[in-house]
Amino acid sequence: RASFSDKVHHSAVRCISWSTPQGLSFEHIDLFLARVTEKRLVELWGPRLMKCPRGWYMLSDRGFFDTARFYPNMNHQKTPKFLSGRDQFTTDE
Repeated sequence: RASFSDKVHHSAVRCISWSTPQGLSFEHIDLFLARVTEKRLVELWGPRLMKCPRGWYMLSDRGFFDTARFYPNMNHQKTPKFLSGRDQFTTDE
């Protein structure tokens, strides 16, 4: 029961990874059973996110849009909002 995921509707584990734009993974959480939410995992891992330099933007999935408050350096987040038929960011974004 502890590993049942409401997101995928069967047993699962969760792992979140942070990486650079070049693809270098610089931080990842331990595996957790799926009952914990992704937002709660970011909150738990917050102190380790001091690695994210102050003033740097974080590209985040839509499900993480309100987790910036857990970043010790208060990093801003860019969240793709491709709901209007767009398939990529604009040059200004």
